[in-house]
Amino acid sequence: MHTKLGKAFTFSEQIASSGFNFIVVILLSKMQSGAVASFGLVYSFALVYVALIKNGALNAYLTNGNTSIRFYLSLLKRSIINIYSNGFLIFLALFGLLTNPELGLFIPVFLFYIFIEINRVYLFSIQKEFMVFGTNAFSYLLIFSLIYAFSIEVKSAFLFGVLIQIGVFVSVCLSRLKYCKEESIEDEYFNGIGKDSFLLTASYSAYAHGPLWILYIISDDLAKLLIQIRNLFQPVQMLSRVIDMYEKRRSGSTKYSYSVFQANFKFQLYCALLLSGACALIGYSVFEYAYGSYGDINLPLLISVYAIICILTFLSKPIETYFYKIKDLKPIIKSRIIASVLIIMTSPFLYFYQSDDSLIILLLTLSVIWSVILVRNYLVIMKLAHSQGER
Repeated sequence: MHTKLGKAFTFSEQIASSGFNFIVVILLSKMQSGAVASFGLVYSFALVYVALIKNGALNAYLTNGNTSIRFYLSLLKRSIINIYSNGFLIFLALFGLLTNPELGLFIPVFLFYIFIEINRVYLFSIQKEFMVFGTNAFSYLLIFSLIYAFSIEVKSAFLFGVLIQIGVFVSVCLSRLKYCKEESIEDEYFNGIGKDSFLLTASYSAYAHGPLWILYIISDDLAKLLIQIRNLFQPVQMLSRVIDMYEKRRSGSTKYSYSVFQANFKFQLYCALLLSGACALIGYSVFEYAYGSYGDINLPLLISVYAIICILTFLSKPIETYFYKIKDLKPIIKSRIIASVLIIMTSPFLYFYQSDDSLIILLLTLSVIWSVILVRNYLVIMKLAHSQGER
């Protein structure tokens, strides 16, 4: 079990992570305005790639209970080298070539967030939360100092962070391998996980990150605005990650019953409502100070709709954990594929109807889709639980 001190370190690290991302976007908005959209896009790509390896390996590791470094590396290796992960990298290369070849210069940003998550998950599993906090806080401070004090471009500053994270990864692997015996990872452990992982991540990304990719193609300014609004809700994303990590780890050692799911869902609902509302109110009051003038857009409406999306995103995590625990991802994959198709269908309209209202139309569409699939998946869980005699 994780100690109270360990949980405090985990929470502190997530606060530092959210604060770092928040400050970087503000700094770029004031000092390197032209890099905001590209940074946000590459960060989005990194989140999707991390989701691929998390759904393919890291979540399986967290819910398994085995803390062996060999087991972890085996899962990680097979998740990274599979056709789906490589296919996404090919997609990124084509996207960059067709839209903006200079996105390739932001590869350090991409690698930084990937190694952050890889290190975070393993160190968390062996209860080295203080090490996660220490190394990541140092990385954040270094990158912040390079951008702010030395006016170094963001893509170059992140290179130093990547080197730190790679050093941590290598040192942890070398120090833990000598304590672990050779393990054989059963092939059936991976049966279907690659395909299901890809479908789960690809369908989620289409309606969670796809809107930003669409806006980036349509207008850098609209993409920049979405990134700035999303940045206001860093605390919501931070708390969601912390709770989700602990719940997935807890589900590996306990029976994740319907009653446990209900209690977890209700708790996360209260957290999401309280924190999203606070971020919306504070965000509106500080937006112009943080990012500058926003023109004639209906900022209160945009922030309010995005707050709703954050709440729905928050609540999707306990639902995802339940399906992971019962080892049946098909219901959630099906709903996300339908949602993805609906989002893709709106793309031509947004492309040809380019106006200041494009962003609000996109966010409103997204909030409706999120609501429908959340209710649908919750009802599926209720039906499954009742069929098994749970109440």
